[in-house]
Amino acid sequence: MLDDRVRKVLARLDSEEAAANSERPLIERSLPVGADAGALLFALAAAIPGCRALEVGSSFGYSTLWIGAGARLRGGRVTSLELEPEKAARWKTNVRDAGLDEIAEVIVGDASTSLRSLSGPFELVLIDAWKDDYEEHFGLVRPLLRPGSVVVADNVGDHSGRLGAYVAARQNDPTLSSLTVPIGNGLEVTSIIA
Repeated sequence: MLDDRVRKVLARLDSEEAAANSERPLIERSLPVGADAGALLFALAAAIPGCRALEVGSSFGYSTLWIGAGARLRGGRVTSLELEPEKAARWKTNVRDAGLDEIAEVIVGDASTSLRSLSGPFELVLIDAWKDDYEEHFGLVRPLLRPGSVVVADNVGDHSGRLGAYVAARQNDPTLSSLTVPIGNGLEVTSIIA
């Protein structure tokens, strides 16, 4: 269950994003997964005792709050990767205000570099970065996973042209079970089975 501190920060971020002018530079926008996708991420994290979650592309921490709140219920943690220092600074404020700073950390820098320095296993991964990097990120994340781990990729509905190959690769891999879920901008939910 989300506590009042987490709810308050999520409501503020929802309000800020609703008021954001789409003409503003991406660096100034949160670009969140949305409440429905957040609720799914919360449920996935909460279902795993001691969940070690990884977020590739964290922006202002909207999805971190959902994942972290779920992971915290059963002794889990979340690690977030963010390229932009300005967004990581906002992430830190939002995570602290939500009371999740003891179970969440952000690593600032290029995710492709950061992923090479992490050790697994992770049970839940969210990929929500630049769409052209999804395939590389999945390849770097895969060695950090074990059977039963779940990878959620955001925006596969709106970017089916750009992410069509990503979706096809996951759904045609016999070592995975993968499904496109029509929540938000479309999520590809992939379970590692072998």
